[in-house]
Amino acid sequence: MKFFQKLTNKAPFLLNVVISIGLFFCYYTSIFLRQNINSILYLILFLLTIVSMILGFVNNRRIETLTRNAEAASKAKSVFLANMSHEIRTPMNVIIGLSELIPLDNLNNIQKNYLQDIRAMSKTLLGIINDILDFSKIEAGKMEIIPVHFNLARFYEEIVSMCGFIASGKALEFKTSIDSSLPVVVYGDEIRIRQILTNIINNALKYTRIGYVDFKLEKETDAAGKEYIMAVVKDTGIGISKDDMEKIFGTFQRLDTSKNRRISGTGLGLSITKQLLCLLGGSIEVESEYKKGSVFTVRIPLIAGDPQKIEKEIQVSNFVIARDAANIKILVADDSIVNLTVIKGHLAKHNMNADTCENGKEAYQKIMREDYDIVFLDHMMPEMDGVETCREIRMLDDEKYKKLPIIALSANAVSGAREFFLKSGMNDFISKPIDSDQLNSVLAKFLPPEKITIELRSGSPNELKYEHKTDNEILWRDDERMIFRELSFIQGLDTQEGVINAGNHASDYFKVLCQFINGVDENIAKIKADLRDKDWRDYSIHVHAYKGVLAIIGMKELSDRAAYLEAAAKSIIESKSDTGNTGAVDNLEKNLKLCETDTVPLCGAILALRDALANTSLCKARPEKVKIDAAALKEKLNALEAACGAFKAKDTGYISSELEKITYSKEIDAELSDICKLTASFRFADAIVKIKTLQKQLTINNEE
Repeated sequence: MKFFQKLTNKAPFLLNVVISIGLFFCYYTSIFLRQNINSILYLILFLLTIVSMILGFVNNRRIETLTRNAEAASKAKSVFLANMSHEIRTPMNVIIGLSELIPLDNLNNIQKNYLQDIRAMSKTLLGIINDILDFSKIEAGKMEIIPVHFNLARFYEEIVSMCGFIASGKALEFKTSIDSSLPVVVYGDEIRIRQILTNIINNALKYTRIGYVDFKLEKETDAAGKEYIMAVVKDTGIGISKDDMEKIFGTFQRLDTSKNRRISGTGLGLSITKQLLCLLGGSIEVESEYKKGSVFTVRIPLIAGDPQKIEKEIQVSNFVIARDAANIKILVADDSIVNLTVIKGHLAKHNMNADTCENGKEAYQKIMREDYDIVFLDHMMPEMDGVETCREIRMLDDEKYKKLPIIALSANAVSGAREFFLKSGMNDFISKPIDSDQLNSVLAKFLPPEKITIELRSGSPNELKYEHKTDNEILWRDDERMIFRELSFIQGLDTQEGVINAGNHASDYFKVLCQFINGVDENIAKIKADLRDKDWRDYSIHVHAYKGVLAIIGMKELSDRAAYLEAAAKSIIESKSDTGNTGAVDNLEKNLKLCETDTVPLCGAILALRDALANTSLCKARPEKVKIDAAALKEKLNALEAACGAFKAKDTGYISSELEKITYSKEIDAELSDICKLTASFRFADAIVKIKTLQKQLTINNEE
């Protein structure tokens, strides 16, 4: 097939060759027959044919070059989509995961409303991200419009709640209003309409530093009597210049990037918004005055809905619970400590424990030693990634390894990701951020039926309340204000952003900061070793991990520097596979020099941040504790051991918080602190070992 395709492409050139040979033959024949006029004519035609051949050859070369460039651009777009999917989903995993782990019983009504908004709007945002990053659907014309009957008033309130939270974080006034003549229930694609409006409002919030953003939802009727939902978003932001007005709906277009370096974004939002509006039969208009603000007007066809046809939320769910926590063996491999904490927290709701490791090689070794019921493998890991690890496991001779349920975990969730993991030998795929219902479904599907029980529970599993009516705060709630004041003096640290990334919960933000502090030396050593050994694959993985962690804690500038080095390392890998290309060689040298000169300063900045954090009250002594005797301490340790053994996360959280308020001796207090850290990270098996050791020590001390 390729032969005929090449032959077809070269047909014009071959035809010219045949014609030129014929004309040359006619030319010599005319000379031989002394037909001078004909010979001149044939010579001219021959020369014209030669020129045509040369021009055709040059044109073909130009077309081939353009084709190669188009293929390279298509490949770059695919890489961009995969990378953006991973980068956006990684912080979303932390936000959604940690917010779902926060119990409701120790919150007041206002805090509960905040938490519910975080959970609901985070999932809404995730749905929008999924559609944006699956850009191939729009390009291929496969974006589906699925109209449903939905409550417009509730829809409006949800958008106002989410965007209002962002506006308050920037100290902006967020004005809102809704036309009372609009029907309560409308018929349309709720997800796409939500995506359109949040894109427009978030864009206004993003580019407005001082003043307000005004969002109005009105009803409009045109001259023909057709009704529309008209959304008007007005801001006092930077505005759009006349030269840039034509660019705003272009793909991957961001305006004034030199002035707006600190504003993140892909440049896809308005482009996708316009395309979605075309699919819905709507329109968008823009009015703007540079440096004074903009007004976006969106019109969407209005169709009144039927209140009786609104989809009802499922109130009862089948929830998987372990019959015996010790009898279920689960392995989770992920190179991020935060991600491990989140998934172990999810499993704790099912009364399940998990062994953990941070790379595929270690996971493979654990699987060789233990008989696991189910294995969760992150895709991007050092040593061996999740796909490589799965392939190695499937190649083992024992039949049990071919039947072992292996579930892929990945933040790369672009179109085709699921099929890729299934073809790689995995049984299923869970995208990050982890959805509780999806995890519940996987556990029910792959765990041995005799080891689990199914319970019917009202509402979502995420909304279940703990039995204890106690304060489960782990870190210094009374000193939070003082800690935040100290953190505010650290240059470049955006604590507000950090708290939002940690699920809007101060104690979880403190926990992430402590995990960052404790892991710096080891992780910096890895990056420097990768640079020394020119191991660009592991270098990109380790720098990538820091990029995500730094973004989560609120160090955007350092995160951007890490992202720059990660991109350079990936470019080095690509350039080495294309050494025949002169441009690739130049690019290789440039990126090698960049990594060699910028890695050490980045590592130094991270170490300086670590030292600054370590000098705050975050890692210093807590408030004065209550003295306790040996008998009372042993009683609490026995209770904690029992809770860890039964893997009752709610009980371990309560008992650990009580242990942090007491003191026995300097040595014993240090052991208690380690035990509390283990239970906070859901490492219950390790906690039990330390508890038993401490109990023996207390017994020996009493006998002496």
